[in-house]
Amino acid sequence: MKPVIICGGVGTKMWPLSSPEMPKHFLKFLGEKSLFEMTWEMLRQAYKSEEIYLQTNAAQAQLAMLQVPEIVKANVFVEPDHRDQGPATGFMAAKLFQIAPDEPFFLVQADVLRTPSEHYLATMKKTEELIKKTGKLVTGVIKPKFLVRGVDYIKVKNPAMETGVYQVDRWIMREEEGDLQKDFEAGELYLHANHYAWTPRAMLEAFRRRAPDWYGPLQAIIGGADEATEYAKMPKAGIEYMVTKFEAENTLVVEANYEWTDFGTWESVFEYQQRNDKFLISNDKLIEIEAKNNFVKTSDGKPVAIIGLENIVVIDGPKGLLVCKKEMTGKVGEVAKILNEK
Repeated sequence: MKPVIICGGVGTKMWPLSSPEMPKHFLKFLGEKSLFEMTWEMLRQAYKSEEIYLQTNAAQAQLAMLQVPEIVKANVFVEPDHRDQGPATGFMAAKLFQIAPDEPFFLVQADVLRTPSEHYLATMKKTEELIKKTGKLVTGVIKPKFLVRGVDYIKVKNPAMETGVYQVDRWIMREEEGDLQKDFEAGELYLHANHYAWTPRAMLEAFRRRAPDWYGPLQAIIGGADEATEYAKMPKAGIEYMVTKFEAENTLVVEANYEWTDFGTWESVFEYQQRNDKFLISNDKLIEIEAKNNFVKTSDGKPVAIIGLENIVVIDGPKGLLVCKKEMTGKVGEVAKILNEK
């Protein structure tokens, strides 16, 4: 199994601290280590440094190697351009094809926390066994406690093939309407945990079947053509929309038996810290008068006073100042968009 850490996004909903120069997975907002460092240390419990790969862009490759000097430079795949997650996944498969075309890989998101890590590593091992046994694409899913809109679901076929392992029935993309409640009540609906595992050869074959506009440039890259020229030919799109949702019969899912925390907003950081005392950020510089349930983080440790307000997020950083109702932190990405337009 070849673990591949993937990172390339910015995390605009965590402005003003997250930025193209310092994306959220390199920020140390949970303590002394970033999410990237914590992900690396988790993988190092089971893999040697030379067995771990990194898929990213040029700027983030430099940040990664600064934070984790033991990263093997030859194991870093640098995308020639930003073409979205689909082409990036294909580029990774093409690079691994040149190294070990039939050895399973496992994509590991850099901006997620998984606890306990031992359970996640056991899932990776189980995934490797499933790929070698069936030859199918394997990805992770989470059993939802309640229905939410605006996320991708996977409907599975019951009963389970074995404990926690299901054959996919179909993908339900976030913009699709359907009888989610019926599938939820039947116990067939799962949230996609957004990692993929397969072999490079099998992944590229799926690209050949479903996305020839991607497959052609990737084959040219494998053949030694200029990477930047070929990569620029690949249309921007997510891999689910072009490839994996059409491969349902060829896909298995493994249900997560660990806590999967995706830090997408400042509210999610606050909620995680409330549940996990060891990650609580000291608020000794926060003064609250007739105020409660507020979350404050500053880049310079200055005192902050909140009077008469509840459920407010205050984030002060070198890129700007955010003051927001906690439940509206999902709109922070709009601020970053407006600033970019200006």
